Amino acid sequence: KLYKRYMFEALTTCQNLTIHEGSVKGLIIKDDRVGGVVLDCGAEIQAPTVILTTGTFLSGMIHIGKERIPAGRLGDQASKGLSSCLDTIGFSLSRLKTGTPPRLDGRTIDYSNLVVQYGDSPPKPFSYLHTRDI
Repeated sequence: KLYKRYMFEALTTCQNLTIHEGSVKGLIIKDDRVGGVVLDCGAEIQAPTVILTTGTFLSGMIHIGKERIPAGRLGDQASKGLSSCLDTIGFSLSRLKTGTPPRLDGRTIDYSNLVVQYGDSPPKPFSYLHTRDI
């Protein structure tokens, strides 16, 4: 939440920056150069420079048991339109496994046959915002 709040403040107070919220479904191509984006709602935004930050949503797929569902995280939609557009203009697309472990019901596990694996002592935080050890 801290990062989200900080970045919101930084972006909304930045001079000469207009923020549009939407999902990009395609690129506007002019003379073999990107000239903007097309949003899912059909709106076009012209821009001399486009930066794609796709995350894990391009052709996003989640697996539940043997079922495969096109989606992003926590019910967000997969970015199918942009994936198709990038493929059409010649980009090579591939999948990255995010390594999310399966969810198990702890009541169904016989812990007596398992070896305890302790974490780091003291634990090392991932964030650079921490100024002391935990």
